[in-house]
Amino acid sequence: MSVFHAVMDVMAAVITLAAIVIVVVAGIGNDGIFLSLLGAAAGWLRFKLALGTYITLSPIAFFVAILVVQPHEAFFVAVASALLSSLAFGRRGSREAFWEAGQEGVSALAALALFAVPSMNFDIQASILNMAVAYSFAVIAYVTAKLAFGIASSWLLQGISPRSYIISASKSTLANLFLLSLIAFGIRVSLYGEFGYLALVLATIALVELYHPWKLLTEQDEILFANLAMVAQAIDIKDPYTARHSRNVADLAVRIARAMRLAEEEVRKIRIGALMHDIGKIGVSSSIIRKPSKLEPAEASAMREHPVISADIMQPIELLEDAAEIVRHHHEHFDGSGYPTGLRGEEIPVGARVILVADAFDAMTTDRPYRRSRSREEALRVLKDHAGKQFDAGVVTALERVLQI
Repeated sequence: MSVFHAVMDVMAAVITLAAIVIVVVAGIGNDGIFLSLLGAAAGWLRFKLALGTYITLSPIAFFVAILVVQPHEAFFVAVASALLSSLAFGRRGSREAFWEAGQEGVSALAALALFAVPSMNFDIQASILNMAVAYSFAVIAYVTAKLAFGIASSWLLQGISPRSYIISASKSTLANLFLLSLIAFGIRVSLYGEFGYLALVLATIALVELYHPWKLLTEQDEILFANLAMVAQAIDIKDPYTARHSRNVADLAVRIARAMRLAEEEVRKIRIGALMHDIGKIGVSSSIIRKPSKLEPAEASAMREHPVISADIMQPIELLEDAAEIVRHHHEHFDGSGYPTGLRGEEIPVGARVILVADAFDAMTTDRPYRRSRSREEALRVLKDHAGKQFDAGVVTALERVLQI
């Protein structure tokens, strides 16, 4: 991962420096400045999709720039609009914003290089058909570069397989880019000559109106997980030693699930289950939860009820019911010695096996009243010693891969 970060830092620095050199040496005309500002403003409409991908309207400025300004200006439009919109509306740090600008710059260079290829055989400006052919080359190159960056970053930073990324995340992103490219071409050949800036501004406003309901819909998932995280935090606060425990388990469980190449639908259930896995402790006395010594048999029996209570709380709620069985069985052991029903091996839902490992790892690496935390290496060694007995060996192996990233 550090190598990937270093490569991205160098790429971002080179692209940003190139954009600055363009401004100083070649200059930017009014069209280039306008398109850069419009692209940055269009980035206001920005919303997340699956696997951390996002939709934004900023690329429409670059697509128009390909057709109406010089190549060096179009390159500047791509970099400047991506950087400014990311800083202003992306809620991201400066490093990530420059990475985004760097990716946009490389994608723009690929597009502009392919746009120039047809000009070797015919005059691009001679007819709309010639322009459409050249433009199609450029758009395909741009979209391919964007897809490659998405696959690489998701795989190297989050452990998301290329196949999962393509199935779950790429469809909406690619559809958005192709739609914006078609609209940009339509504006150039039918409206830009007569109405100029006004045509592009009105088209962008219309797109914002069109996309805004979709943005609100996709944000419901973020709201759901934010609410679940608040509930989990409220439960964890019952024990000051386990504050943030559920969030930590959820983050780790998602990474393990992706390292195992599980389908994103299953990953989503695991994330919900991990956040909610201890909600049943609301029905367990605080004196038991916070007891610094070994529990008495009756107390241990009461504690063992919390997975069932958690699942029973979740079951009637439609958004949570798919994850309820994962939570119900997250203390089952691979050899059948766990609870509440003594399931063994593959009988235990895979999500429950993942959460058990993530839960145990976070517990061992966190200070408790009765012991100091273990190191990550020591905790992993304990998990490996109990693999095939308490824990699923495949899940433990996936955790080991995650910890090496």
